[in-house]
Amino acid sequence: MGAKVSTVRLQVGDRIEVFGVEHAERLLRMPNNGGWRIADDENKELTENGFRTIRNRKGGTSAE
Repeated sequence: MGAKVSTVRLQVGDRIEVFGVEHAERLLRMPNNGGWRIADDENKELTENGFRTIRNRKGGTSAE
């Protein structure tokens, strides 16, 4: 049985691709990355130390 590989969904325009965590982090940290960003429906954010899962908030309030 193979090891679990963590992935992150990135998007550029309407195109969405799945990348391994290490590759996605390198791509997002590039100054000219071609417009890649974390997909809107992905529950992760990029911090100094790598990706962090964003927990869904209960209740009707938003963080905006």
